[in-house]
Amino acid sequence: ADALEKIKSDSAILNKEFARTIVIPDNPYYTFIPDTLFIEAEARKYLEFTHTISSGEIINVDSISELAVKNIYMLPFEDNGFFRKLFPQIEYRHFSTVIIKTVLKNKALQDKVLVSFAKKRMDIVIVMEGKLKFCNSFKFETDEDILYFLLNVYKQLGFDTNIMPLVLKGEIEKESSLFNLIYKY
Repeated sequence: ADALEKIKSDSAILNKEFARTIVIPDNPYYTFIPDTLFIEAEARKYLEFTHTISSGEIINVDSISELAVKNIYMLPFEDNGFFRKLFPQIEYRHFSTVIIKTVLKNKALQDKVLVSFAKKRMDIVIVMEGKLKFCNSFKFETDEDILYFLLNVYKQLGFDTNIMPLVLKGEIEKESSLFNLIYKY
């Protein structure tokens, strides 16, 4: 929050008024519940079933109407307070919601394994024929961890690594050892 406050005070742009403000939290603390089973009052319990959440964290819910599911995710309490002070009418959309909606709208990204890399974490999203087949987040330490998770997803879903296309985005360089390792397998 202190770093964000400094950025705001030094920024001419952030001190202007905005018609609409959307913040996209990018963390691995999310889960999906079908609309037919979702009960708003139980949102925290749904997330706590799959993640350890402290009592100070704020739970938020995105609707992915195209799939008839809710994406329940965590917002750090201090970040929410800072953003609400800066932008009172702020909206949140979790990274996974944004990427899934993007893939659903862009047929060129469907029927592929889409991997997004950021800060020792990768998110894998697979949309097949307009339906969400897989979405999960994996923390990693080494390039071999990444390869293990990727190959395991391919194996569990019955994909052939020689046939099912792979799209890499985010913090990965084409000339890196990681890219070469993935390309090899």
